[in-house]
Amino acid sequence: TTSWRPLKNKMDGRIQQLEQETEAQQAEIERLKTLEDQLRNEKERNVANQIQIQSWQDISSELQGKCDRWEQVKDSLEVTLKAVQSDMIKLRLERDKLEKTKRTY
Repeated sequence: TTSWRPLKNKMDGRIQQLEQETEAQQAEIERLKTLEDQLRNEKERNVANQIQIQSWQDISSELQGKCDRWEQVKDSLEVTLKAVQSDMIKLRLERDKLEKTKRTY
């Protein structure tokens, strides 16, 4: 029995060491699972952000197109306005000339 006790104590120590290693490995596995979940969540968030960015880029392109069209309309209206103003000036000059001619006769 005396030869069995040191062997038993040694085996108990080894079992305890293995249990501690197993607990440490289990804790590391849990930590890695948590990190894996966090990574998955970040990837999902990243995909959602990329979709949102693409949506904003699409909206921006659409708005830029509308701005370009409105700029063309504005330019066209400015040309038309200047032509109308020029015509009004000519008509006023003609009217004034006619009134002057009418007064002299």
